[in-house]
Amino acid sequence: MQGRQVFKFVLSLLFFCFAAAVMAESREESCDSCLSKASHMPALAISVEKEAYRLGETIPVTLTFTNDSDNDYYVLRSTYNRSGRLNDIAFCIDSQGHTDPLVEYFSRGIFLGGGLSQVPGRLGQYSQVFDMNEWVRFDAPGTYEVYVSTTRVLDEDGRTSLGPVCSQAVTLRILAAGEDFNSGVLEEALDGLSSVDEEQRHQGARQLRFLGTPQAVDVLVSLLGDENHSVAHEAFLGIIGFRDWSYAEKVLLEKIDDPDVVVNETYVSAFGLVSMPRGDLPAKETEGSSSPQQATITFEKLQACGLIQEKFQAKALARLTKAINAKKGRALAVSSQLLRDRGMDAGLDEDNAVQTFLHLSILEQEDMLKDDWDKVRSPKFEPLFKEILEDPSFIEEYGMDQWEYLGFASLVLLRYAELNPEAARKMILEDIQRPYPRFSGEILCSLPDTSLPEVEDVLLRHLLAKEWTDLFKIAPLIGRYATAKILPQVVAFYQKKEGRWPGDIRDGILEFWIKHDLKNGLAALERSVRLSGRRGGSWRTTLRILLSHEDPAVRDLLTSLSVDSNASVAKEAKKVLEQMGKD
Repeated sequence: MQGRQVFKFVLSLLFFCFAAAVMAESREESCDSCLSKASHMPALAISVEKEAYRLGETIPVTLTFTNDSDNDYYVLRSTYNRSGRLNDIAFCIDSQGHTDPLVEYFSRGIFLGGGLSQVPGRLGQYSQVFDMNEWVRFDAPGTYEVYVSTTRVLDEDGRTSLGPVCSQAVTLRILAAGEDFNSGVLEEALDGLSSVDEEQRHQGARQLRFLGTPQAVDVLVSLLGDENHSVAHEAFLGIIGFRDWSYAEKVLLEKIDDPDVVVNETYVSAFGLVSMPRGDLPAKETEGSSSPQQATITFEKLQACGLIQEKFQAKALARLTKAINAKKGRALAVSSQLLRDRGMDAGLDEDNAVQTFLHLSILEQEDMLKDDWDKVRSPKFEPLFKEILEDPSFIEEYGMDQWEYLGFASLVLLRYAELNPEAARKMILEDIQRPYPRFSGEILCSLPDTSLPEVEDVLLRHLLAKEWTDLFKIAPLIGRYATAKILPQVVAFYQKKEGRWPGDIRDGILEFWIKHDLKNGLAALERSVRLSGRRGGSWRTTLRILLSHEDPAVRDLLTSLSVDSNASVAKEAKKVLEQMGKD
């Protein structure tokens, strides 16, 4: 990585290490607080499906919240968090023989927090099911007393947690797994992973994650580059939560050489974590003392955390540079993309770059076309791009829905225009004349022509049509390409709903009006801004239309709006004036 990239990468490591440690401490405090409180209202009860489970078996636990009081309470119902699990639930066990499988990850891991926010539900009675294995890994057979502490219950305001709400304890017997059990779960998980159903594949990866045997880890390593993010995420957490990091490190390093194994950011992140020593974050020696101070998470500790992980990741990347030429298909495509992202030689010639493009997922292809196009650009992409743009079966083959295809195809057309401008121009002109253009407005408006008189009658017909057409694209196209010939009809159309048009339609027509009738167009724009500004509507892009006009009347209007009583209107007018000055 270059200097700035290295700085940003290390800074992100430090931040995540700090955030992780804070989350880990909060879970411990939650269990401690639970012990000191006799009862809560509302009540929380936990239940399990059976009293005995094997080591590595998935343990579903039902949490049931009940409010029998006269007070209103609320409960959070989210089931997902980008850090890897919910941080407002703690499973508490007083005896030995178990561990938090992700404690090291949350002490020094690289992750994002937060999840899909949901409106809390008013609490009468509500149940949720969670797999205890997310929080607890049993390492030895035995009998365990388990209870739950959670801060998911909110006060009557629906925003403030009541603090730890605690359940009763349940007794679990954990039995030795045995070879037959482990083999059975492994076989069942592999069956799920071979399915075409993505949820079954996700559940198969999850079974392997909780099983936690060396054979499971062997499979999980190969799933770190899976196109299904949920499968790859389960594989990552399964490797981090494995008991024997030295074994995981060995397998991760060796499988880099496998021609079919995808090595991506998730892969090298997993390797960086399991290569580190177990235990506390590196301690800082306090001046005048021979003993390290473990209680405080210092910046030096966090810095060490980030730099050590980066050092081990570099080891994996160095091995990949030697193995890259032996990679095949998707493994070659994604692994070489990783090396390019890290500023390293991917070792791909033009032929390989084109041939591996289709082995990438849609998101990976978009990244390649956006961020790495200068590195892989080649005339040999032209027939592939033409096929993507012209062959409707390509959409079904990729499993894309309509909206995914529109964004992807627009990006492909942008790159196609660089390789074959005339063919791309023909496609754009054809699309402009459709009542529902396929490509993005940005691409459709990108032609260098000042105007396109040959398409304006079609655009006007679509604008005035009684049946539904895509006015969100047609209006900006009129603003970009139409001549003054159709101005009277367009203005009459706009005035029928003046002040009520959505932003893209309004701005497209106002741009057209100002271009061909500056005085009346500016007056219409001023009415729109003042009206929308008072109502709090979406109008801020409207003033940016004026950036392409140098007429004194434009500056006069912006100067007048810059002292408007509406602060948001005044602020935006000042921004546009400043931009004009820079240009």
